[in-house]
Amino acid sequence: YTLYLTGGDEHVKHFIVRGDGKIGIGTDSPVTNLDVRGSSDASITIGLNNGTKYGNFSCDNSATYLYAYNGNDIIFSTHSGNSFNRKVTIKNDGKVGINESAPSEKLQIDGDILLGGQANSSESNYAIKFEYNNHQFAKIVGDGRDQSGYGDIDFYTSSGSGVSNLTQRMSIRADGKIGMVFFIFSINSSERIIFGKSGSEKYL
Repeated sequence: YTLYLTGGDEHVKHFIVRGDGKIGIGTDSPVTNLDVRGSSDASITIGLNNGTKYGNFSCDNSATYLYAYNGNDIIFSTHSGNSFNRKVTIKNDGKVGINESAPSEKLQIDGDILLGGQANSSESNYAIKFEYNNHQFAKIVGDGRDQSGYGDIDFYTSSGSGVSNLTQRMSIRADGKIGMVFFIFSINSSERIIFGKSGSEKYL
């Protein structure tokens, strides 16, 4: 059986409840328990009766959106036993916490970070990149040597604007050896330690 709710004398269908329990709004053929459709956009809003706090899940022809209004945070939780466990928090000021409910920086993670995995076994290089004003100026690369699980860490900086100007400055090899190009470390305004070489001269 199918239940239709219509309004006025035009008998326009507002929503449909099918015999299998699926509810369709804007569609006669819901494919999930609640299926909301629109010609150019569709949305679901959940909130308090006084209108002070509410959230919205919507989509249009360009993207899918998740909104929290009036200062609310967005929280992703899992359920175990009799309790919900907060896993990801997006604060209304844009800060994101993973296993952290009150992040103090743009991204705060309480736990380890792993770059790579079995799903990308064909990929051997993973990088942390630094950018300012649309110009990448540094990166740290984990350079996997083979699938047995060993690799190097390489450090890059840029002498100009753009990724093409990134130059490898230092490398820590899997066996503990450290390679370094010409590098000046300033202790103060008059004392310096110089590593590397320039032409035929070598420094330490």
